[in-house]
Amino acid sequence: MDRKSTAASSIPYDPVAGAEFMTCLEMEKISEKLKILDYDKDFILASKIRPLHKHYFAIVSNPGEQFFVFTSLSAWLIRKCGGKFDQPQEFDDPNASIAKILDFLRSINVVIDFPPSKLKQGVGEQATFVLSNLCDQAIKVSRFEFKKPYVIEDDVVEEEVHEGDIELILEKVESEMMADYLSDDENDEELIKVDDLSRNVNRGSRTYYNQENVAKPNLSVESWKLELERVLPQLKVVVKTDSREWRSHLEQMKQFKNTISGASSGIQGQLESFHKHVGQSMEKINTREKFLNTQLEPHLAECRKAMASSI
Repeated sequence: MDRKSTAASSIPYDPVAGAEFMTCLEMEKISEKLKILDYDKDFILASKIRPLHKHYFAIVSNPGEQFFVFTSLSAWLIRKCGGKFDQPQEFDDPNASIAKILDFLRSINVVIDFPPSKLKQGVGEQATFVLSNLCDQAIKVSRFEFKKPYVIEDDVVEEEVHEGDIELILEKVESEMMADYLSDDENDEELIKVDDLSRNVNRGSRTYYNQENVAKPNLSVESWKLELERVLPQLKVVVKTDSREWRSHLEQMKQFKNTISGASSGIQGQLESFHKHVGQSMEKINTREKFLNTQLEPHLAECRKAMASSI
């Protein structure tokens, strides 16, 4: 068994997380079913409710608002199924609303295997179970049918080529091949000229090209010097010091180290003498403390006896 399989088998299974994941998947299916029933126009706009995201009844965010939306959506779906259910109000009895919803589900042969109290939050596995069954019944009553996807095939028109066109195409191909052949010959001639140039250079010929065609400068040496003097100040590189540069901090650290080492050389002797003086004073205090304890021990014993006899 490899390392990945052992690591996967060592992870404990969390049934709560698995149930929440399945609830989210079921809620996504409910969202698609509601789109089929045009709930955006018939329910959202009519009830003036904000559009519901695809995990609205799977995750607890506001139980009071979610329960009201759950009962309102259930009532709308029951009416879509052909049942009678007035639009719930915000302050209606929740137990009565839940009882009406469950009674309708039982009337369409849906088995209810959970207590009604599970629907009081309007969120969770039981709420998605109710909405999913109501959506299925509403789609069934509306006689909606899923059609097979229709793929539009592009009509490919094959061009007919006549015999005369074939001859023209062959002549064009031959002319292009001849042009490529001639261009290869020209390239070979250029290569030969390059080889001749390399031979002349190797023989020590100084002038391959005509000296008259070489461009000569019209400026004098003095004008070049004047131009150089004019441009020279602009060619100087000025490095600006930055306080955040690590080199400046390094130099500061070196300076601080030198100052500390110079100051510590004079203070070291004073600190040693002070340490010796403090040590001597501590020894004197300890000896005096021991002397006082020995002198006061009999008096303390008498006091203890007097206190014990008085008790």
